[in-house]
Amino acid sequence: MIGLVVKPVNETLVYNNGKAVNSENETVPIILPKKGSFSLRESGVTSATMQRVGNEYVIKIKLVEERVGMYDIPTHNASAIGYLDVASLDLSFMEIDSANIVYKGSSLELRINSDGYVTYANYKIPLRIDGAAHKGSISGSATFEGEQTEEWKLNW
Repeated sequence: MIGLVVKPVNETLVYNNGKAVNSENETVPIILPKKGSFSLRESGVTSATMQRVGNEYVIKIKLVEERVGMYDIPTHNASAIGYLDVASLDLSFMEIDSANIVYKGSSLELRINSDGYVTYANYKIPLRIDGAAHKGSISGSATFEGEQTEEWKLNW
């Protein structure tokens, strides 16, 4: 069912002046992890490590679990990684009666080279969605579990 509204993407972006255009004709700025500025408060972190591996620094951060309603925005995921924007999905094939989303502890891994550039970024957002919906006289409820993953390899 998730496949009806969300499709996996694997593509190579070529940046010029800090921007690229993806396969959906959207302009994607080079600032990661989302299309805009980002930040992370200490209260949103359960663990953070940094170690030097060869000529790179490897930074790993794990976020706190967040629970939100269907159209609510998870504070820490939204400001640091991104989140499932349910409002942007086409759910016209059913009427949603209730939904709750649990962000089960998202994680980031960044590798930064000796020049200060990010060479690798990996974002994982494990989710559980509990909901109920109906269409006409047919109704039901479901629980979905999955993980949104973004992996970026940047060649400078």
